[in-house]
Amino acid sequence: MKLEDIIKLDKEILKNKIIVFPTDTVYGVGCLYNDVEAYKKIYELKKRSFDKPLAVLISKMDHLQLFNEELDSASKELINKYWPGALTVILKKKKDSDAADLFNNQKIGLRMPNSRIALKLIDHFGPLATTSVNISGEKELNSIEEIKAQFGDLIDYYIDDIEPMSKISSTVIELFDSSYRVLREGSIKIINKGRNIMKVAVGSDHAGLALKRELIKIMEVNSITVIDYGTYSSDSCDYPDYAAKVAKEVISNNAEFGILICYTGIGMSIAANKFKGIRAALVNNVENAKLTREHNNANILCLGAKDVDAQTAIEIIKTFLTTPFSNGERHQRRIDKITKLEETSER
Repeated sequence: MKLEDIIKLDKEILKNKIIVFPTDTVYGVGCLYNDVEAYKKIYELKKRSFDKPLAVLISKMDHLQLFNEELDSASKELINKYWPGALTVILKKKKDSDAADLFNNQKIGLRMPNSRIALKLIDHFGPLATTSVNISGEKELNSIEEIKAQFGDLIDYYIDDIEPMSKISSTVIELFDSSYRVLREGSIKIINKGRNIMKVAVGSDHAGLALKRELIKIMEVNSITVIDYGTYSSDSCDYPDYAAKVAKEVISNNAEFGILICYTGIGMSIAANKFKGIRAALVNNVENAKLTREHNNANILCLGAKDVDAQTAIEIIKTFLTTPFSNGERHQRRIDKITKLEETSER
């Protein structure tokens, strides 16, 4: 059935029925969010345990009021930055919510998909309790032909319209007390896992500006406070000026970490390391990002815009910001020797 045909029908046609449709991530099988009988059909279809609740897909922020009434401003900001998109949020469920519930859950998962088809379905029928189309524990089925071949008439309606999908499940986070923890990492990469707001100072010259702008967007939607010390235009400029600004912020503890970007990253790392207490590391792969935090307790990450693309850079940043110093005796001994070298050079 085509989308344009089913949205001409009355909402009641979905009562006690289940429907398969494409989303921005994977194909979903869903039902009206408050339809207990249809819920049971989905669980039976998937052989899914009743203690694993279904997420509910919504199409507008007003739908949140059906399920939750205690969303704080920080959580709202995070949701607004990700939605519509591949982020499922677990929230405390309001006591008088009429969402179907087979296991007396006190929480509920919600997502607003970035999918024209899914959003139009939800606009017409209301929020849809939805999960991936597969036997529980098995790989998701991501073509309508595969789904029909396996489930056939067990599913009441199929939407045949095709829409681009990432074929990667959504990232799932639980929101609580203006913070969150990651339950499942999917197509959205979460950097600031399960902690309060992190503050990072960033800087670049003209050669690193484009990459810096991309990375700032990603860090901000991961609840990281970014302080951008320039440059702000593509006009030619001198990288030591921005290395100095970021280094001073890290030394003064106004930022937990610094990130510096120039064409190669070399100049930035040389300049930043002139400041006492700075351990700036030039990194171009995830493994070295991990090692420089574990072994060197690096506090500034330097990137070369010519050597890393945005996707690689964000994986490097994610690793750098979330890897703790090992506190190993030999590593601390070597860092102490670096500190003594700084003191000696000042004489």
